[in-house]
Amino acid sequence: MTALVALLLLSCSRCPADDEWFTMEDELSAAQVLNIVELYHLDSPSDASCEQICETTYEVYRGWFAADIKTCDWAFSQQAYDDALGLDSGGGTDFDAPVGNIVCQGLGVSAACALE
Repeated sequence: MTALVALLLLSCSRCPADDEWFTMEDELSAAQVLNIVELYHLDSPSDASCEQICETTYEVYRGWFAADIKTCDWAFSQQAYDDALGLDSGGGTDFDAPVGNIVCQGLGVSAACALE
C-alpha cells in the first residue's frame, strides 16, 4: 500500500526541466558501436542510421530521450572496428578503441518527463 501511494505521488510531480536543446560531439568506441548493433539487431554498424547512433549515445550520455534530431553526421571506420574486435587478425579485443564519431543537434526530453 505504501509503495502504491509513493508511486501515485511521484506520478503527480512536475518535471524540473521538460526539454533542452542539445549539441553533442562524441567519439565512439568499439563497445558503443557494438552495443548499438546489438540493440537495433543490425547485421553491421554500417546499417545503423545516424539518428540511431545519436539517439542511443545521447540517451546513455545524458539519460534523456532525443525527441527531435535536427542535424546529424557520423563517421565510422569499419577497419578500426574489425581491428578492435579482432575480426580480421584473430587477435585480442580492444573495446575502448575509437572507431568513429557522432555530431548531432536536437531537442532532448527528460526521461522522467517522457513517461508522464
